Amino acid sequence: MIRLAWLLNPKFGGVALAFASGKALRVAAPFLIVLGLLGSLILAAGSAVFATLAAMQIAGLLSAEAGALLGSAEPRGLALARYVVAGHIASATGVVRYFSGAYAKPWRRDVLA
Repeated sequence: MIRLAWLLNPKFGGVALAFASGKALRVAAPFLIVLGLLGSLILAAGSAVFATLAAMQIAGLLSAEAGALLGSAEPRGLALARYVVAGHIASATGVVRYFSGAYAKPWRRDVLA
């Protein structure tokens, strides 16, 4: 996303929209989810609506991970939720590793001896 940030220019029309909705949001989504949860938790102290939203967010995240405890009896909805949560966690991990310099060296294929 950083190398192709120039594609976000609105003069590219549909390409800019596709790039923003695909690449840019894929990188930003995990952090936006965490910010939304933190915002709900902060606002929960003064509002029943935000307390309910924060509780729903936490319950959704916990139920997505709790489905793994059911093994083969896991309902399809929980399996899909767990897949989405795991994908966002992996995306956030990759972004943090990238900015911390973990990918400074180019990728090389392992050669079997």
